[in-house]
Amino acid sequence: MQHSENTVAWTLYLWEAIMKKSKQAKTKQTTRKQATKPIKDRILLNKVANYFKDNPRNHFLYLFAIYSGLRISDILRLRWDDFYDFTAGCLREFITVTEGKTGKVREIPMNSDIIEAYAPFAAKFANQGGFVFKSQRSDNAICRSQAHRIISAAGKALGFRLSCHSLRKTCGYQLWKNGTAIETIMKMYNHTSLAVTFLYLDITQDEINEALLKLHLID
Repeated sequence: MQHSENTVAWTLYLWEAIMKKSKQAKTKQTTRKQATKPIKDRILLNKVANYFKDNPRNHFLYLFAIYSGLRISDILRLRWDDFYDFTAGCLREFITVTEGKTGKVREIPMNSDIIEAYAPFAAKFANQGGFVFKSQRSDNAICRSQAHRIISAAGKALGFRLSCHSLRKTCGYQLWKNGTAIETIMKMYNHTSLAVTFLYLDITQDEINEALLKLHLID
């Protein structure tokens, strides 16, 4: 992982301020929010994916959530037309989503992992105009509570607490871990400050120390 000098400087500057506020913030956390931590371990990320491998819909729900960073309410509104141009007969390069909470427009690129999970799922279930994450009992999309049960069941089976919001945070954390500037992640989440983003992603002092130890600036 390589971070720019600017990003590391921001990290050092913000960390002291964040730590001063963290104690107060933690006292306000509910049990629900304490459960919404990102999946940091890449091995665990793959274990969750393997847990869903026999259910194409739930597998795609999981992968699209961790790669898009969207809220579950926005994901469940997606229709097949959002992914596939039925008129042109081709997969869309980007998924365009208007966030329900903020009204802001997000573009989600269809990377190779999303496409790989999409293809077998769409081959069996794609329906022009229909919901991607359709209920088995009706033509409606599954509800948020059902999505939560699906995701939390995977966590329970693997021995840790997992929620739909954990997947949203996982996207940002893994972007940061792979060298994306924290300013870019803040913009993706529409956060008001970098401090909010650091707390949101549960970035610890040990992780910042690790980033600094790997920093190489002089050839």
